Amino acid sequence: KLQVPVMTTWKTIDLLPNNSPLYAGRPGSIATRGANFNLQRADFLLCLGARLDLPQIAFNFKNFGKNAKKIIVDIDGAELKKFSAAPDFCVQADAKDFVEEFLKQVKKVTYTNKLWLKNCKEILSKYPLVLPEFRRQKKNVNPYILLEAISNNAAKNDLIVPGSSGACSEITCQAFELKEGQRFLNNQGFGSMGFGLPAAIGAAIESKKRTICINGDGGLQLNIQELQTLARLKLPVKLFVLNNQGYGSIRNMQNNHFAGNLVASDGVKNMTLPDIIKIAKAYGIKCERISNQSNLSGKIKKILNTKGPFICDVLIDPGQQTMPRVSSQKLPDGRMISKPIEDMFPFLPEKEIKENLKL
Repeated sequence: KLQVPVMTTWKTIDLLPNNSPLYAGRPGSIATRGANFNLQRADFLLCLGARLDLPQIAFNFKNFGKNAKKIIVDIDGAELKKFSAAPDFCVQADAKDFVEEFLKQVKKVTYTNKLWLKNCKEILSKYPLVLPEFRRQKKNVNPYILLEAISNNAAKNDLIVPGSSGACSEITCQAFELKEGQRFLNNQGFGSMGFGLPAAIGAAIESKKRTICINGDGGLQLNIQELQTLARLKLPVKLFVLNNQGYGSIRNMQNNHFAGNLVASDGVKNMTLPDIIKIAKAYGIKCERISNQSNLSGKIKKILNTKGPFICDVLIDPGQQTMPRVSSQKLPDGRMISKPIEDMFPFLPEKEIKENLKL
């Protein structure tokens, strides 16, 4: 109605396809650089039902949309009082009620700033998630290349169900390119390992549609018995397992902030995980292991078009980082602070950041 740029949170990814002329990105502590630059350059933010949790605001509400007048609509009055700096205006209301009344009062649309819309799109394109060096990778599969291939080959009526923590959650929510008609079902609020497989089963049963699940090799273990349900019901679930030999998020945290003192996170040294292909065969489920990026798109297309359930074991670098992301910094006194939402790791030159924040 207004023809203004629209951003979505991880919980509302499928409300707007990536190719919409109004799509301006999914901002947050794990996002694209372009989305966060668009957020920080805006002069007005209307937040509809977005809970604005700590990862969404990069742990610093004062810096979130720092150049914008902020109007926040939330059904929970307590949530409107939680911010360290008060928004410009708060509305305690159900988002649906607010939108309906809002549309009644919009008599005439006068917003015609097409240059701002164009500029939002340009900065998204300026900082792609898939970098040239990712394509040149010879060993293992880069998860950003994998998500690109799955996005390109997924159909418009597919369901996408990522796990709810770790790389399978973060990179999928950060990188998946949504098409019109796709549904994206996730559980970001709880971050509970084991969510992906049973959620995909429930989604496939209810919708009777092809369901794509991206899970982690560690998280899969918490509900691995549900593979028997998958096999028995012959559900159209395509399970892509990001095999990084352990718990990547925990391992990266221990490497980055605890001098590499790995405890119960490394699937090679101090914990073990079973061979996923052997497990799949034991359940009688079709399976394949992908260990490099050769003809990756063709392999993904074949897997998606195979009838019934399918498990794909995707070998990724155990040291793979989710990036770009807002990084925590450890101070000499042991305290942890977060960088501003526009200053993401790997860090850009300060001059480039300032240039991108100009209108």
